[in-house]
Amino acid sequence: DTIDGALYILLATGELKARDTAHKAVDAKSLERSKLTQAFFEPESVNITPIQKIKIRTLFQNLGIGCQPGEELAKAPAFIDKVKSLAAAAGGPAPQPEPPSAKAITALEQASGNGLLLELVSKADELTALAKQWEQTAQLIQKRLPLWNQLDALLDYASSLGPYADLKAEVAAISAQRSLLTDPDPVRPVLERATDTLRKALTAKLEAYRAEHEDQMAQLEADSNWQKLDGEKHAELIRAHHIDSPVTLDISTAEKLADALDDCDLQRWIERTQALTTRFAAVRMDAAKLLKPNVVQVKLPQRTLNDVDEVRAWLAEVEQLLLAQVAKGPLTF
Repeated sequence: DTIDGALYILLATGELKARDTAHKAVDAKSLERSKLTQAFFEPESVNITPIQKIKIRTLFQNLGIGCQPGEELAKAPAFIDKVKSLAAAAGGPAPQPEPPSAKAITALEQASGNGLLLELVSKADELTALAKQWEQTAQLIQKRLPLWNQLDALLDYASSLGPYADLKAEVAAISAQRSLLTDPDPVRPVLERATDTLRKALTAKLEAYRAEHEDQMAQLEADSNWQKLDGEKHAELIRAHHIDSPVTLDISTAEKLADALDDCDLQRWIERTQALTTRFAAVRMDAAKLLKPNVVQVKLPQRTLNDVDEVRAWLAEVEQLLLAQVAKGPLTF
């Protein structure tokens, strides 16, 4: 215990420096007693002056790490971690720039004791400049990356549209060149074009749905059976067949446009529009059955008619079909 205590005192006062089994520098606070026998100790040969310690504390404080006199070595690991996090945030996967070189950080991690403090003193100006540069780069990444993510998400919805190939090529070029931070901003104009293209396409799909819905509703309202039912029954039948009224969506921004497409993309709007014919036909059939339970739904033969003879033949076939079915009850189509 006496020897252990002496080692800790010498380590804390800077007379010794130590490394763990991974050859990473450790101080008196971070060295666990259970691992004391596995650590490597050597005499400290570097002297750090009070003026140099002030410079180190100023370096730490510039990065938001509080440091009181005598805590320089103990606070060094926190400073290294902070610098590493700044460097990591200053780059990343494409289209972000490559993460910056870790050469300056590696030199700090390889030093220990007063040698580490001397390394901090000698590179204080460089580390301060790098930290400021990396922080500014990270802030710009955080500003532009959301636009890139919006563009990436919207582009998936545009795959069926004419401008898709050009938009995709521009996105690929930005990614390949890692030009997210290039001035002028290369992402925003592509995002604006993609947004405009999708907004027009979605608006067209909404209008197509509205037009089909209005046409089908007009046919339904002209149906004699429908006219005999009250408003409550009308609403019940519409709900039963999941017929949604046309909507007006707020797609004024890229975010709102993406949300609208997440809920229902372009292909789904096409399918919903195409389904209206079948759903309204089912409503008319149900309305007829409410008034005439024995009503028979007839499906007319489907085919292409090329001349007068084929038309006459089809009419004769339909006549026979209708005459055979009407004996069973009222007919509906």
